[in-house]
Amino acid sequence: MSDPSRYPSCSLARRLVVFALLFVGCGWGVTAQALATGPEQLSSGWQFVCTVTPSAHVKCWGGNHRGQLGDGTTTLSSSPVDVVGVSGVTSIATGGEHACAVVDGGAVKCWGSNFDGELGDGTTTPRQFAVDVVGVTGAIAVTAGVSHTCALVAGGAVKCWGQNVYGTLGNGSTVGSPVPVDVTGVSGATALSAGLVHTCALLTTGAIKCWGLNAFGQLGDGTMTTRLVAVDVVGISDATALAAGWIHSCAIGAGGGIQCWGSNTGGQLGSGDYLTRLTPQAVVGIAHATALSGGYQHTCAVLGGDGVQCWGMNGQGQLGRDTIPSSPVPVAVPGIGGASAVALGDQHTCAALAGGEVRCWGNNTFGQLGSGLLGVSTSPVAVAGIGAATAVGSGFGHTCALSAGGVQCWGTGAMGQLGDGNSQDSLVPVDVVGVDTASALAVGESHNCAVLASGMVRCWGFNGSGELGDATTDTRASPVDVVGVVGATAVAAGAGYTCILVGAGAVKCWGRNFDGQLGNGSTVGSPFAVDVVGLSGATALAAGWSFTCALISDGTVQCWGSNYAGQLGDGTATPRAVPAPVPGISDAIAITLGMEHACALMAGGDVKCWGANYDGQLGDGSNIERWSPVAVVGVSGASALAAGGSHGCAVVVGGAVRCWGGNVYGQLGNGGSDNSNTAVATLDISGATGLSTGAVAQHQCAIVAAGELKCWGDDTFGQLGDGRLGYRSTPAPVIGLGDVVFADGFD
Repeated sequence: MSDPSRYPSCSLARRLVVFALLFVGCGWGVTAQALATGPEQLSSGWQFVCTVTPSAHVKCWGGNHRGQLGDGTTTLSSSPVDVVGVSGVTSIATGGEHACAVVDGGAVKCWGSNFDGELGDGTTTPRQFAVDVVGVTGAIAVTAGVSHTCALVAGGAVKCWGQNVYGTLGNGSTVGSPVPVDVTGVSGATALSAGLVHTCALLTTGAIKCWGLNAFGQLGDGTMTTRLVAVDVVGISDATALAAGWIHSCAIGAGGGIQCWGSNTGGQLGSGDYLTRLTPQAVVGIAHATALSGGYQHTCAVLGGDGVQCWGMNGQGQLGRDTIPSSPVPVAVPGIGGASAVALGDQHTCAALAGGEVRCWGNNTFGQLGSGLLGVSTSPVAVAGIGAATAVGSGFGHTCALSAGGVQCWGTGAMGQLGDGNSQDSLVPVDVVGVDTASALAVGESHNCAVLASGMVRCWGFNGSGELGDATTDTRASPVDVVGVVGATAVAAGAGYTCILVGAGAVKCWGRNFDGQLGNGSTVGSPFAVDVVGLSGATALAAGWSFTCALISDGTVQCWGSNYAGQLGDGTATPRAVPAPVPGISDAIAITLGMEHACALMAGGDVKCWGANYDGQLGDGSNIERWSPVAVVGVSGASALAAGGSHGCAVVVGGAVRCWGGNVYGQLGNGGSDNSNTAVATLDISGATGLSTGAVAQHQCAIVAAGELKCWGDDTFGQLGDGRLGYRSTPAPVIGLGDVVFADGFD
């Protein structure tokens, strides 16, 4: 029998009589996934969650006192962390306090608790890093119970390891094993799912076999007799999927209906009552189900295009509703559409949505909702760092990201710059209304613009200088069309003005023009688009506080507008109302502008900057403004570049990030607040592929190889998107965004 002293709390034992049967003290249960379907897979343990990323790595979040997050620590995390040393993952499963993954080639790796040998490495030593399961090859899928694990291997056989007090390993004995043993009497299996201390297998025939503890009829054979070898579930012959909850089980039939059996004290069988069933009973009102999962006393299913429905206990909001204590019939989870999978834990629920986003709801004591915060949520919240953005930009006190054609913004919304129809601040991303086909995004001081697939441009936010281009100066909390613009391919936004790239490299601008930043030969502002004079062959744009630069197809750069600090790079401090070339720049591949300085990434990976330098934002080892380009010290082999209000950053060899300049708000990300006039390493960033730009921003964002968007620096208005306020001198993940690959023009 297991050592009860190792379990963290006895609260669960008071909830359920079964714990008196299972453990002297207390324990927990788990939901395990059925056959893996790809990198969207999601699985919940007792109080933690793991998911497979699109790059076939694993991220986990929540409780971690046994190392179940696999990051080498025992510290809980309220946002996703990478499981170290696990890649090429095809199937994931979480147990009570352990997790396992099938990797390319059919091997299995496990990490976390191991007191009963549930990691399968031949020991009973807990592991904070993944270890190989002994003697398993050709694995197709894996499932995990509280202290046991099973794998489906090629040919349809099943192997299990770990605790076996109630025949959980299915080999005819009650002797546990820290290495895999064969399950007796199961062949032709196509999927597995483990409950607390029972396991079920779906066969090619559509039948289901189960084994292990049966005190509540969870084996479905019409008895309450524990089985040391697999027995048939009565009346199931056309199942297409299955899911085992703690002490109940469910299956989807060929027509999309669901049947459940076992304990029903919380209504988790969905039969309309609270009666325990020893054989399968139809779930009320369910048709066209495509996926399901079982938890402690609740069950959820994905219903094709009809979202997610859940039933059972709701004491912690695990049904996604805040008005009912429980429901013995299915209820819809508001705000969840396009789901592909669900995963249920103790008293929380998660759903994988289209585009890779994950949303969770319910109990969050250990951060198992992954939102970066703690506390119960009765409605779905986005998991930090799990998403699919394609561009990101930073304003003065807000940030916006483009994802699947839509745009989300967070931070200050006082001028309508979040685009959600009101003027409220938000610490986490909110959807911009009326933008669903965007292909490019620009974030200005207090306004934003997006290029649509049609080539039109829509803008929102502050409009006192006509920067929205709708021929008015009315501030807009929802996007409006820019007048007379078609064929746009890129957009850049500065302080009170906007420019776009159109046609064969021509540029149009609108808004504030005190310093000639519209490039039309005048200093008169315009609330609608005007042509930049004499410019052709432009391939990219960047906007500063009051000056603009264009990258030309031959590698040169031309700039116009304000020039009091030499930010036009032409060797003078004379403003220009039409474009002028930057001498000494002939092989640039990207440009970026800060408030009063500019930088260019050269073809060989060096970076050159010019303009204001009071905070060391030129990175040349001095604080002297430069009217001509100078090289940044400490940067070579750069692949991406960004500038903020008075700082710059570059992605260098190996995906590290190096930043220079102002650091009062922690915008260099090096853990301090001292300015640096040479490049210094940003902490906790590796494998970076891109950076956000923001000419007036005192914060910075980066995308790392694992697909996570991280931000650091000023967070006075919540512009870092991590659900908190203050300054961050080291990177923190954005809630609900990630998998960022920057679009053209956003480095």
